[in-house]
Amino acid sequence: MPRRRQTQLLNQIGMQNIINEEEVSSDDLAIIGAGFETLASLFALLALLKAKEEGPNSPKKK
Repeated sequence: MPRRRQTQLLNQIGMQNIINEEEVSSDDLAIIGAGFETLASLFALLALLKAKEEGPNSPKKK
């Protein structure tokens, strides 16, 4: 992804100021990473629940 586009996306979600500051520590990044990991686990759980709800005999939508 081009650097300019990446900067635009970061500005849209308000992360540019956090990244530009020199005070971001490894602990801060670990907390952010843990948050993303938690979200990933949540979405995986939701996908499994949805698959169970649909069942093996449900027709597939295209």
